[in-house]
Amino acid sequence: MTTIFKNRREVRRANQRHARLMGVADRLVIGRLADPATPAEVAALAFALHQIRITESEAAEYLNAGLVRRGRKPLSIPAA
Repeated sequence: MTTIFKNRREVRRANQRHARLMGVADRLVIGRLADPATPAEVAALAFALHQIRITESEAAEYLNAGLVRRGRKPLSIPAA
């Protein structure tokens, strides 16, 4: 296998992973106005739906991206 195909495969996998994790964040953001989702919920749902393990800091980044994408204020979560 050539390097080009390996890189394309890695890029495709990274894009798929990103899309799945954004979908998880969106799923938790939509319809929740009173009690915002937590990074722990994002991490748990990502594993439950897609068997993807992520840290809480990565989950917080996806959660904030989902919130901002929906025109809401991001959570003030300190960087780890």
